[in-house]
Amino acid sequence: MHLQDGSDTVIVEGIASVERSASKLKKLQASYTQKYEYTPDWSKGSGQVVYRVAPKVAHAWKNPRMHRTLVKFVF
Repeated sequence: MHLQDGSDTVIVEGIASVERSASKLKKLQASYTQKYEYTPDWSKGSGQVVYRVAPKVAHAWKNPRMHRTLVKFVF
């Protein structure tokens, strides 16, 4: 994943699972709608799936000086 301009990079390693909590999906949907002015349909049968990632390790850096800015976070 990257942050807006593509020069700031983050790689997240962890365990992904399908989010099934209706209350968490509803809260995420409200935030998503507010930010993007679009309401996604994550109901069963819609073909859309939301994943939750429990991070284990994250690497981040700024281009073009990756070797000078690389950081590692362990959760």
